[in-house]
Amino acid sequence: MSAIEPIASSGRLPARGGLRLKFSDGAAALAMAVRSSAWRTERGTNPAAGARAAAIRLFASDLVLYGLCSAAALAVDWSLLILFVKAGVNYLAAAALSFLAGMVLAYFGSAFLIFRARRGRNFSTEIFGFFAIGFAGLALNQVLIFLFVHFGGLEVALAKAPTAALVFLFNFLLRRALLFAPRP
Repeated sequence: MSAIEPIASSGRLPARGGLRLKFSDGAAALAMAVRSSAWRTERGTNPAAGARAAAIRLFASDLVLYGLCSAAALAVDWSLLILFVKAGVNYLAAAALSFLAGMVLAYFGSAFLIFRARRGRNFSTEIFGFFAIGFAGLALNQVLIFLFVHFGGLEVALAKAPTAALVFLFNFLLRRALLFAPRP
């Protein structure tokens, strides 16, 4: 039986638009709560929900834009990694050098394109924090590449894929929380 039915049924909670929801269906109750919260926000009676929705939209926007910037940095990182390894550089040294090149690109994209309106620190503090988090990401990068190559049996270029995803999340979450947090 559907969670939303015509008014004719009994033992049901009225909803907007002439439909009633069954209490026994957890999904329907959740949908009603979300809808009720959204309705109160539309009518201006639930400012907290409006603020939450705005925060979620900002987070999603930051994540997408940072993801695009990081994709460009990853392209530099991965390309240099492969070039350095083919040129005979040790894969861990190549991973460090290529990661640093990508981190420089990520800084400029983050500071001057994505989070430019939220740059509340002076330049030296911001760049120190950005690169400190980046070096923590580099350490994570090195450990993960080593683990995927030596224990996972992956080639270096393939080991970079799961490593990049994990380091991306690490860097984004820390940089957004510590350096470019939304202002209240």
